[in-house]
Amino acid sequence: MAERYRLALVREPSIYPIGEQILAPEGLAKIAGELLASEAQEIVLALHLDRRHNVRGHQEVARGGLDSAQVDMRVLFGGVLMAGTPALAIAHNHPSGDPTPSTDDIALTRRVARAAELLGVEFVDHVVVSSGGWASLRQRGAL
Repeated sequence: MAERYRLALVREPSIYPIGEQILAPEGLAKIAGELLASEAQEIVLALHLDRRHNVRGHQEVARGGLDSAQVDMRVLFGGVLMAGTPALAIAHNHPSGDPTPSTDDIALTRRVARAAELLGVEFVDHVVVSSGGWASLRQRGAL
C-alpha cells in the first residue's frame, strides 16, 4: 500500500520583518542583513510579498557552505504558492564579506525570473548582503 501523508502550511508567529514594506533595494537589503547578519554559512531566503510589497512571510530555501547554497526551485516556489502571495524577493548572504554577485548568483536570478514569469508571480529583486555591503541584482541588470 502506498504511503499517505498530509501537507499543510504552518503559520508561526513572527514579528520581524512581517508587515515591512519593500519600496527599494535598500529596504530589502536592510531586512536581509538583519535576518542573515550572524550567519557563518551561505543562506538563501525567500520573502513572500503582497501586491504592495509588504512582507507576509519568509522562508529559508537553502543552506550551504561558506561560498555556495543550492536552491531547489520546487522548494522556493512551493512555499510561495502555498502561502498564496503574488510577489517574491530573494536574498542571500556572502560570509566572505564581499557582496559582489557571482556568476552562480546571476544564473540563479535568471532561473527564478523565468519560473516566476511562468507561474504568474512578480519577482521583485535578488539581493546579496555581507559585512562589506550589499548588491541588488535588479540594479546590476540581471533582471
